[in-house]
Amino acid sequence: MGATLACAMELTERGYLPENRVGRPLAWGDGDALVELTRMTGMREGFGDQLAEGSYRLAERYGHPELAPVSKKQEFPGYEPRGAQAMGLAYATSPIGGSHMRGDPAYFELFSVPKPMDPHIWEGKAKVTAAFQNLSAIIDSAGLCIFFAVRNLAAKDLGVAPTGVLEYLNAATGMNYTLEELMLAGERIINAERLFLAEAGFSRKDDSLPDRLTKTPAPTGPAKGMVCHLDNMLDEYYEVRGWSQDGIPEKAVLEKLSLAV
Repeated sequence: MGATLACAMELTERGYLPENRVGRPLAWGDGDALVELTRMTGMREGFGDQLAEGSYRLAERYGHPELAPVSKKQEFPGYEPRGAQAMGLAYATSPIGGSHMRGDPAYFELFSVPKPMDPHIWEGKAKVTAAFQNLSAIIDSAGLCIFFAVRNLAAKDLGVAPTGVLEYLNAATGMNYTLEELMLAGERIINAERLFLAEAGFSRKDDSLPDRLTKTPAPTGPAKGMVCHLDNMLDEYYEVRGWSQDGIPEKAVLEKLSLAV
């Protein structure tokens, strides 16, 4: 909702969204407008009916879809990809679009868990992102809260080892999964989701970020002058995943995961 309202504010300030369509003045930082338009969105009342369809459809309606802060038409959370390179890769490759809940490398990149990592460096971030995506798939499938699960991790190279999750899962199910089997299950889930997306026509072209993040340097802050090096990270990410450079799972990885047909 915040991203959609921010998009509406920018569209208005740039002159693309007429004030009479909104029904009130709309400028960046207008808290009263934020509260009122959120209520109108929930009721699909007036301009809120357009806001309810999200920032991409709103920006597209007024001729400027490039202003929508989205990947696969899903709005971003509060992390800036120009200052957190792996987060940009996670947004772009998430199977559900610009979400940090399907692979959140912030625990490595921003919170230094379990060890410090420079958020401004793009090299090597593919392995971190893939590991956290596999982990998120495990957590979702086990029905666990991610905040609980990430506190039960152990470092393993640049990846993660959900040793605590493994113990809880075996205790709850009576199974005797090994750590290797658990991590393989997470990788299998991500690849199965990717096969579904590929069948629906998704490919590298959809693992994208808005140009303002990949081409326009950050104007202020610790990442001033930086862009998100998505294309470089995608090449590395697909290699780590065992996917083609168009983002399609290769036969070898599908056979390893018992997904080949």
